[in-house]
Amino acid sequence: MATPGERWTATSLKNGTTVYSGIGPVEIRHASA
Repeated sequence: MATPGERWTATSLKNGTTVYSGIGPVEIRHASA
């Protein structure tokens, strides 16, 4: 799961691809239940 940082916007394309664009790092997190 990718969590956008500050001032980031997630755009979901029609083909199912999610594009993150903005300022700041994108943190890759794994869910720990």
